[in-house]
Order: sequence, then C-alpha cells, then structure tokens
Amino acid sequence: MNNVPARIRPNCGEAYADETVTASLLRQAEKMAKAGTKVDVREYALTGD
Repeated sequence: MNNVPARIRPNCGEAYADETVTASLLRQAEKMAKAGTKVDVREYALTGD
C-alpha cells in the first residue's frame, strides 16, 4: 500500500505504523485476499531488465 501514515521513532528515525493504522492495513489486505487480488512483486535488478 502507498501513502500509509507513519510515525518516526525519535531515537533511530525508523518509520512505523501505529496500532490503528496497522489494524486497518490488515483488514484491507484480508479483503483483497478474499477478492482474489493479485499483486506483481518483483526482485530488484540493478540493470532494470
């Protein structure tokens, strides 16, 4: 998912989603899986081929 609201940890700068956002993401992912949504995930390639 794109544009997920995140908070930044002050001690290390890592981004994280709070409990409410995480729960929403999981619900949406479950709906997508039940609907048979297909996602194309590719491995990074330096050449871009």
